[in-house]
Formats: sequence, structure tokens, C-alpha cells
Amino acid sequence: MDRHIYIYLLIVNVIAFILYGADKYKAKHHYWRISEKTLFAVTIAGGGVGALIAGIIIGVSGIIKNTSELKPFAEIGVVMIMF
Repeated sequence: MDRHIYIYLLIVNVIAFILYGADKYKAKHHYWRISEKTLFAVTIAGGGVGALIAGIIIGVSGIIKNTSELKPFAEIGVVMIMF
């Protein structure tokens, strides 16, 4: 049973990583973005770590220059869901 939980969390975090990365890419290129409801839903479903890693990688790599302008409630929300 524990193995299924780990597989589930791995899959959800990979999906979160991809969705958050795609959303940031779309934001930079002025495309239609992924809704916040979708991003928060995947985070609440267990994808908080994937979302956080995507944010860190995108911020460090400089793909998006305005990562310091993230809303504080979004950053706190992701961290709270992780724990």
C-alpha cells in the first residue's frame, strides 16, 4: 500500500512540475496561461514539491525575470500544502 502512495505522489509532482513550468513559459511568451484553479488543485492533490522545484529552477535559470514579483500568498500557500 505504501508503494502506491509514493507512486501517486511522484506522478502528481511530475504533473505539477510540468504544469507550473508550462505556465511560466506561457507567461513569458504572452500565451493563454493555465488557470490558477488548475495549478492550486494539482498542488493540493500533493504536487507541492513539484511546484516548488519548478519555481526554483525557473527562478534560478532566469527564464522568467520577474520571479521576485510573485504574490506572497501563493508562495506561502505552496509551502503550507507541502507540510
